[in-house]
Amino acid sequence: MRKIVFAWVVALMCVSANAQIQPGAVPPDALGKTPNGEAVSLASMRDKVVVISFWATWC
Repeated sequence: MRKIVFAWVVALMCVSANAQIQPGAVPPDALGKTPNGEAVSLASMRDKVVVISFWATWC
């Protein structure tokens, strides 16, 4: 029973995370902050090669 509940919770988290940004949508300009606390935006990355790695502590 616990495995089924866990699977439903994970499935709902995946659906809710997917609901905000659709494929082909323009990403927001603000990307986050550097370890030094400086803001990073898409405009500052123009004409540069950028690799973005998405991760989470629970993976």
